Amino acid sequence: LLAQRVMLMDARRKSRAMDRTAWAKLVSNEGAFRRAGGRRRVNALRKEAALLRRQRLLEALLAEGRSLCDRGVTSWWATRGGISRRTAQRDLAWVVTELARTAPDLCPLCGGTGRLRSPRRRVSPRG
Repeated sequence: LLAQRVMLMDARRKSRAMDRTAWAKLVSNEGAFRRAGGRRRVNALRKEAALLRRQRLLEALLAEGRSLCDRGVTSWWATRGGISRRTAQRDLAWVVTELARTAPDLCPLCGGTGRLRSPRRRVSPRG
């Protein structure tokens, strides 16, 4: 249901996209308040959709016995979730951050006792 609302919201946004000059025009207080309320509503829907998508990610990882440290997990999640690879990277980074915050020395997905590697930190090939 939420995914349908988000898709409908995206379709409406594309059909009623404002050009840059429209934002510069003076509007009444009521118009400004309505616009701000609309932005708050859209941002809340996006945040809720992201949390649900990340919950689905955790469920999929557990169901398939995958680990966050597995090679190709980003591409797997992007394909399975029907999202872009960049969104998949953001979801995985969020999950790693949350797991590191709640249980820094244990990965509940793979049972590893080492510290979780941050997906943003890369080791230089030079050593």
